[in-house]
Amino acid sequence: MKNIFWIALLWIGLIFSCTTDQPEYALSQQIKLMETIKSFEFVRNGTEKVIVEGFLAANIGLTKDENKIPNQLKKKIVSFKSIAFEWSTRLDHIAYELETMQGRLKTINEEAIIYFNKLKAITDSIKDEKMRKLEIQHNTQFKADWNKNYTEGKNALNQLFIINKKGRDVHKVIINDGLRQETNNSLKALRELRKDYRHEMDILFEFTCESARQISIKNATLYPLCDSTRNDRLKKKNFQK
Repeated sequence: MKNIFWIALLWIGLIFSCTTDQPEYALSQQIKLMETIKSFEFVRNGTEKVIVEGFLAANIGLTKDENKIPNQLKKKIVSFKSIAFEWSTRLDHIAYELETMQGRLKTINEEAIIYFNKLKAITDSIKDEKMRKLEIQHNTQFKADWNKNYTEGKNALNQLFIINKKGRDVHKVIINDGLRQETNNSLKALRELRKDYRHEMDILFEFTCESARQISIKNATLYPLCDSTRNDRLKKKNFQK
């Protein structure tokens, strides 16, 4: 019993020692928020890959000029029925990935609320009134910048849900082209849809990197992918074609 009593006192002391004056009090949430951003980007990047592969497969199947198709992919030329089925399956996969991204984005927001609450608590503990007011101004602008970036990311993700539903209409165009035995309408619809996906995915990528830049720890390596240019990032995925 005596040992339990001293252990309890030790834990109480540790809890009360975690004050706003200790760097780890703030940095722990900073690190946690950074990890949620990385987790979101992991899903975003994977979703982009699914989208790119879907367009590549559809284009290969619909391209009549075999000279434009790499030798290793010629064996993958498929019928309209197969193209339509694979495209529909791909849309289901994308929808699932978007829902996962939505969950990760929600987690970012939840962790950001805790992060800004800690920032406020530290600021409120400053005794010097002039210094405290100055910090409040900095915090207000910092949070406004964060909210602006978050809103842009959230809006882009919402648009991707709409675009993915538009992909269902493209699926019907592919079926109609199959009935008419032509490919021009399908290829045109796919090109337009690809532009829509690409635009919103670019915004989400910028959201990731801007979020990381805003709260990245000094002297820590920024998320490596953010150091690449858009063309470098997408070139290997053929998303820019």
